[in-house]
Amino acid sequence: MRVTRLIVIGTFLTAFVGAVVFWIIGAIYFSVILPHAPLTPDPVHGFIYPHNNHGVIHYFTHFDHILDEAADILAFTCIPFLIVGGVFAMAYQVGKDRHSPK
Repeated sequence: MRVTRLIVIGTFLTAFVGAVVFWIIGAIYFSVILPHAPLTPDPVHGFIYPHNNHGVIHYFTHFDHILDEAADILAFTCIPFLIVGGVFAMAYQVGKDRHSPK
């Protein structure tokens, strides 16, 4: 039972931290990066990475591009962490119930 609780708590904590980091990156993205990103490439200042934002192409620096990719990765991994942890917790509990004396 203790291991099951640890798995569930660890999974939800991982997903929660991922969601908080995703929210922070999103706040930085929409308040700092996107308003200052040029609409045409500016190789002198490093704005060479195109990003299609709902039909409007903005150009990012390398750091902005990596930050945007990190946010995408976090968004697509938070929910699977929750699902996998829940499945492991249920499988552990089912195995424990099956082998317990009745």
